[in-house]
Amino acid sequence: SSRERSPHPGDRSAAGAGEASLASPPPSGSPADAGKNADSLLGSAAFQLEVQLGGAPLGTMAFRLSDDVEGACGEFVAQHRLKDMFRDVLITHVELMVHMDRRHDSVDVLDLI
Repeated sequence: SSRERSPHPGDRSAAGAGEASLASPPPSGSPADAGKNADSLLGSAAFQLEVQLGGAPLGTMAFRLSDDVEGACGEFVAQHRLKDMFRDVLITHVELMVHMDRRHDSVDVLDLI
């Protein structure tokens, strides 16, 4: 009757397997994960705008969808000592790039005014 006192090895492994399946994490690719991934991918989309002034290269403005575009344009204008009137037309051009999903573009700011 020593068999009655010790549990059957098959019973122990079955219980262990049941516990392991309960402890496993939910599968990836759930709708919640997909939403997070899409937000992350959209926020990381990189755009580059080569800015010229009268045909001479001025600099490249790089930004992501998650960036504050107005702030980035303001910083670019200040960094390159442009007149403030260029800020709004630059913002409009950047917004158009995003709308058209144009990842790389160039513009002469004199053409924008």
